[in-house]
Amino acid sequence: MQQNEFNEILGQLIYGNAVQTWNSLTPEKKRAFLDRARQETLLGAVYHLLDGQEDAFFEDDWRQQLLKRQATSLRNEIEFQRFVDVLQKASIRFVPIKGIDLAHRVYPSPWLRSFQDWDILFHPDELERVLQVLQEDGWHSAVPLSVERCRHFHFPPCYRHGITLEAHRMLPMFKGCSPHSIWEHCHPTQPGSCHYLLEPELNLLMLARHASEGMFCSPFMGKFLLDTAFLLHHETVDWPKCRKLCLTLHQPYPGDLLAAFPMFFPQTLRDAMEPDPKRTAAYQELFRSNMNLFGLTKEDWNLSNHNAFSKPWLKQRLRHCSLRAMRIKYQLPPNAGNAIAAWYLSKDLMQKVIHTIWYVFKGKSALRRHYDLLDVAEGRQNGSENGN
Repeated sequence: MQQNEFNEILGQLIYGNAVQTWNSLTPEKKRAFLDRARQETLLGAVYHLLDGQEDAFFEDDWRQQLLKRQATSLRNEIEFQRFVDVLQKASIRFVPIKGIDLAHRVYPSPWLRSFQDWDILFHPDELERVLQVLQEDGWHSAVPLSVERCRHFHFPPCYRHGITLEAHRMLPMFKGCSPHSIWEHCHPTQPGSCHYLLEPELNLLMLARHASEGMFCSPFMGKFLLDTAFLLHHETVDWPKCRKLCLTLHQPYPGDLLAAFPMFFPQTLRDAMEPDPKRTAAYQELFRSNMNLFGLTKEDWNLSNHNAFSKPWLKQRLRHCSLRAMRIKYQLPPNAGNAIAAWYLSKDLMQKVIHTIWYVFKGKSALRRHYDLLDVAEGRQNGSENGN
């Protein structure tokens, strides 16, 4: 089933009459939709939308998946509450984001929203203490954690009893703003609590920015649309306030992106967003034209960057050509020797050479077109940055 058709049916299940929509589909369409939902790890949410009234949910392999999801969710809930108590006791301010927040606060039941790890944003003034508390609480990482050496928006993953934690110092894909400016739009769940939440407008913006990872080249947008739909149902988003927030933080307005999915969001909701038609059209063209780009790697996108082969670009690339970088990238175990890391480094360099040759002779035009559309969609054309 194609992405647009899947999104249309998904939108009708959420915003329309779910029973009527489902009964109007042929058995073949139903099966194709469920297969796509399972592929995009949305089976739990679809089960909820259909109220479990579908024979496929009672087949052994599907039933086992749903039961496993419920058991994993319960374990996550218990362990997360334990970790929340640890952070509260240490007086460390934190904001659960993405899956761990949406599952337990926005979705009707936590097990309906799958996620791989815990993403938690920490206050920039407390990062040293955060790393100390993580160590004392038994979290381990493949490399030593250091505030000074962390250049990504989160520290390397930490592990404890089969659970993965990504400690964020910044929201994902937010460039051009400071961590402190983000925290101005975070509020405690109750007076005196260290547990904070993003404002609804910032949460929506964060979902949109996270969806932009990989330059919108993922073939799976269903989870982003579902997250947005459940967030908008659970909380009230002030669209003018959201637009003003984007100007303050120098980020693209998410209403322009959401309006690019008319098959999913109702007309009344899209009207309330007041999107920019030119940018929405650029997003739609972006999604239509990137069907041949899904197989591209991060290396291909690096080569097509505006600043590719410039001195700053080369300097940044060389920074990642180290044994430590290989340990993080390939998640090598702590006892892996330098010889193993060096082998991965040589492999990595060879792949970069191959990708460079491919880009020069074949991939440049398609990727350049993708970047040009993205510049229009996110308001970066003519040297302007996010001119909302």
